Amino acid sequence: MYDAVYTACHNKLLDVSRGQEPVRKAMVLISDGEDTVSSVYLDEAIKECQRAETIIYAISTNWTPSRGKGDKALTQMAVDTGGQVFFPPSAEEMSNSFHGIEEELRSQYALTYTPADFKEDGSFRPSISTAMTGATRCERAKATLRLVRQAGSGNGQSSTGERISSFFNRGAAATAPLLKL
Repeated sequence: MYDAVYTACHNKLLDVSRGQEPVRKAMVLISDGEDTVSSVYLDEAIKECQRAETIIYAISTNWTPSRGKGDKALTQMAVDTGGQVFFPPSAEEMSNSFHGIEEELRSQYALTYTPADFKEDGSFRPSISTAMTGATRCERAKATLRLVRQAGSGNGQSSTGERISSFFNRGAAATAPLLKL
């Protein structure tokens, strides 16, 4: 399982031919979470997902009431990538998990920020924070600040701009998010 996650992120989801347009990427794992043959470790698979900015949604096939090592691995992969893990009590209940994933994917928003005084000199602001006003609840929010290369700087060097992306649950984003600088 870890090999498959790592390879999918490394070979497909980090593909630069997609361009620099923001694209939401998600992976759905249906597994018991047990991995006995991978050459990649759990933390390496998670880091590659984070590098590829891919959210993992995991659906456990462990139908027993007790949670084992595999369920812990699924939980860690989902939580560390900004996703969610589902534990349906039976195969017949798996459709509810897919409905949950669908609901969450449909209720995410991406925010981007480019400063008004942006200069293509490779500098960036050390801290940018986001806050929501009027929100009654915020179950889970994932915020990342990453540097994005700007094409065509003209001086032969690639320059760096700022971009902040945040994903908010629809219930938490009842009003427009506020950026504070």
